[in-house]
Amino acid sequence: ARYLGAVFALYADDPTARPAADRPPPTAENGVSTIWWRDDGTGAAPLDGSADATWTANTFLAIPTLSVSADNRTFTWSAVEQPGTVVPDLSVHEISQETESYRAAPLTCDTERDVVARSKAVYWEIWRPYLPAGGQESFTLPTLPATWPRAGTDPATGKMDGLPPRRGSGAPCLTSADCTITGDVCTFFGGRCAEQSYKACQADSDCDACVPGDTCTGAKQICTYDDGTTDHTTRNLWSVRVGRLGLSSAAFDFDAFALDDRTAYLTEESSNELELNP
Repeated sequence: ARYLGAVFALYADDPTARPAADRPPPTAENGVSTIWWRDDGTGAAPLDGSADATWTANTFLAIPTLSVSADNRTFTWSAVEQPGTVVPDLSVHEISQETESYRAAPLTCDTERDVVARSKAVYWEIWRPYLPAGGQESFTLPTLPATWPRAGTDPATGKMDGLPPRRGSGAPCLTSADCTITGDVCTFFGGRCAEQSYKACQADSDCDACVPGDTCTGAKQICTYDDGTTDHTTRNLWSVRVGRLGLSSAAFDFDAFALDDRTAYLTEESSNELELNP
């Protein structure tokens, strides 16, 4: 058996509930910084399974703050090293599309339509050595040739270069005319009774039957794509992982680089994600 220990840091509460001076940097609230301890494959220290182990976690990488250009081509993230002590080796980026499918209609015990399926497809994967300049790093996606699969952009379908069109933006709406992606419809997702917070509702009458005068509140309407069976929403996402993985001291080469035990049994990684522009 192999043993693994991990400790992580993240913002677990609502950042807007904090005093302004104590709030996380913008776009950092979805990030996680992790330190992994592992054995050497033979059960050797620091974790051997025979007893409790104690160690100090003091090499956390910062959580990167993220930004993307309006055309979804230039991606920028903040430097995450502890200067002079903990410096990452590389970053790995995924540009993906996540689709959620919902139950056709809420059950009586649901406040919203339950997600019954979630899928993720990765269309771009970028590996980059850690080379910050001016406190940040960035890359710009190329424009794909018109003859390539999934090439081109189209605001009417929410399509960005290299990804399929979006279906179901998930944007708030009052009517289907508010939905900017062709084919999207405004879908009512139900609410919750004001005095019976456990009870889902579609109308005041759903609440009044148990508590006279109770009303249905908090109704949500969003733009979805209806395929005739159920409703779907789709998001385009950028995910980034910045890690100190133990690259050997040899010069970094894209065609050949080695992974060694830089610090015995120790790996640091910081990650974050950002929804791309519509």
